[in-house]
Amino acid sequence: MINTLLVYGYHRSGHYSAALAVKEEFEFRGYKADIQNIWINKSEVIDRLFTIFRTFANNRNKNVPDFLGSQELLTHLANELPVNLDLGSYDAIISIHPYSSYVLAEEKKKRGLNNVLIDVHTDFTPFPIISHESIDYHVGFVPIGNAPNDLKKKIVTSGIPINSAFYSGELTKNNSILILGGADGFGPIKNVLSFIRKISTNHEILVFCGYNQDLFCQLSKERRPNENIFSYVEDMTKYFKSANFVITKGSGLTVTESIATNCIPIFTPPVLFWEDESAMFLSSRGVGLYLPDYGRDSLKSLELLLASPDQQNLMKTRLENMKRPNSAKDIVNLVKDKPKISANQDDIRLVNDMIDYLQFFQYDRLSFNGTAHYLTEEIKRWLERNQE
Repeated sequence: MINTLLVYGYHRSGHYSAALAVKEEFEFRGYKADIQNIWINKSEVIDRLFTIFRTFANNRNKNVPDFLGSQELLTHLANELPVNLDLGSYDAIISIHPYSSYVLAEEKKKRGLNNVLIDVHTDFTPFPIISHESIDYHVGFVPIGNAPNDLKKKIVTSGIPINSAFYSGELTKNNSILILGGADGFGPIKNVLSFIRKISTNHEILVFCGYNQDLFCQLSKERRPNENIFSYVEDMTKYFKSANFVITKGSGLTVTESIATNCIPIFTPPVLFWEDESAMFLSSRGVGLYLPDYGRDSLKSLELLLASPDQQNLMKTRLENMKRPNSAKDIVNLVKDKPKISANQDDIRLVNDMIDYLQFFQYDRLSFNGTAHYLTEEIKRWLERNQE
């Protein structure tokens, strides 16, 4: 039986939710999977390090210092963090946080282990953001464009794993808008609510405050007839399946859940830089609406979207193209099958799509017969050179 270790970051945030999704798939197949936190109760230095990111988000400061992602910091963490786990007892280790991935890669190297180590990226920003010789696979949605071939052979573009319940069952939309600020309620919930109150809409507004009890109490006292205020909700599935829109930051897990349920994301003015990059990447592909600020132009854009079924349907078509329902399954398959990845896998997929198209149609049905013949022959030669 396959035995796998799943590791997330310091807090039980989106990384933890992704770990639960992968654990669900392992257990569905009859395999064993343990989730562990290697950071808690190790040092006040570690506590303060992970608190920095929350502080930056809470203070609306997007200029996160570069040193927080530096190679030197990763090296210090790997040298000094005690990993009191029997890593050799696991067939595979799956890390869903870049700090954890690097620390575990160093531990694997130091201990001379040969189990599979997978680094999972949970944002819509280019991945991987760290690399190490002991990491076997990097999994995510947007592969980095300028990776060397040795790194490309480790990259698997299977998407971001979420709970399978988001992809199953019927969607029963009821004209509602979700407002989310993360598990801690640190997002700009009050700003968003003030902003959307300026719009005349018949949508029901559902506001989720997470663990932020002060915010929950305040908004509960001020709520309007079309508003419902919630504290922390463990299972958000039914709310996503019934909502038309979700107003949120560019967070990988939340956005993936909205994509899975055809719930159009509306991105608030971002705080942390990777939220900014994710929101711009998605909106540039027609997946959601990016609000750079809470000004008049942003208000007008939101009003137009809420009033336009055609624009909404177009965005839902784009959402369909972004769905990756097999992400957790693909990760489990990496552990089970240990496939060899081609450095040109994405290019090969594209040219195979092209050659399938050319072979499906007869040349006399194409107006560019010479071009079609040339492409067919050149693609075959290209595949011979690049397929491994």
